[in-house]
Amino acid sequence: KNVRDNSEGRGGQRNKSRPHRSSNNGNRSNDNWNNKDKVKPELWIAVAQGDTEKVRELLTQGQDPKVIFEGWSLLMKASEEGYEDIMRLLLDTGKIDIEFANRKNRTALSFAAAPSNDGSTPRIASVWAIHLLLQNNADANKKDVTGATAKDRAFRENRFDAVAVLE
Repeated sequence: KNVRDNSEGRGGQRNKSRPHRSSNNGNRSNDNWNNKDKVKPELWIAVAQGDTEKVRELLTQGQDPKVIFEGWSLLMKASEEGYEDIMRLLLDTGKIDIEFANRKNRTALSFAAAPSNDGSTPRIASVWAIHLLLQNNADANKKDVTGATAKDRAFRENRFDAVAVLE
């Protein structure tokens, strides 16, 4: 069931935690509705594509590992996709806020335990990613706006491998 979300003046229907598309005062006729003019940072693209070597190269060149794109941190994206090597690279910078949360208060741990659906193939929870985040002191008790922890979300989505790690 979709829930109408008029927060931040966007309008439209939204029930997922995927990066949202921003518009100009909620005007869908505006060309920015589809983010045509929004440029993804190079480091974000490398993380989203799972390109570990490119991420390493860009971090070595001094690109900021704290970059946020449409409310998502790089660690959240890597965790959702299960890109453990990239997660480690990001965490090893010492600059990552492991508890950074999106507008629905979901963190990297929440996305590792219960990845959002990309609309085509359901993503699988990465047990290794969950372990890595917990080893780096991710808060397993942090709740999202619905009051659900990462474990609650994993349970609700029948991701019992993730639930077992979070117990």
